[in-house]
Amino acid sequence: MLKFTGETLNWKTSEGHFLIQGKMTRIPFIHGGVGLKGGERFHESAEYFEITNSGRVVNRYSEPLPFSLEDEMTVSNIHLVIGDVLYSFYWSQLYGHEARVKVEMRLRNLQVYNGQLPFDPDEVIRGYESK
Repeated sequence: MLKFTGETLNWKTSEGHFLIQGKMTRIPFIHGGVGLKGGERFHESAEYFEITNSGRVVNRYSEPLPFSLEDEMTVSNIHLVIGDVLYSFYWSQLYGHEARVKVEMRLRNLQVYNGQLPFDPDEVIRGYESK
């Protein structure tokens, strides 16, 4: 199993797309981090871009989004690749209660990709973000 090390990695998806890790962000509000049951805990989340061979962004998995509603603190959009899966975590805690975490698998069967990309990822991401 791969360990999340905070270094930039690229993966190939089962659809033949590339998953490119963008900037890392500390997860706000959460003491003790997030992770899978019985597994390593993480205090940072990454932004990821799913890009086709031709350099078109088909999905962006954004950085953490913290917000609060009355007595509830929430952080959505916590994205991490753990092993060969891109997970999305949704953390919420009502004042005086235990935190609740929902976990979803966004992409499965990711394969680490160390080869030359068929596009310039910085250029593709800059173009996508400027729209």
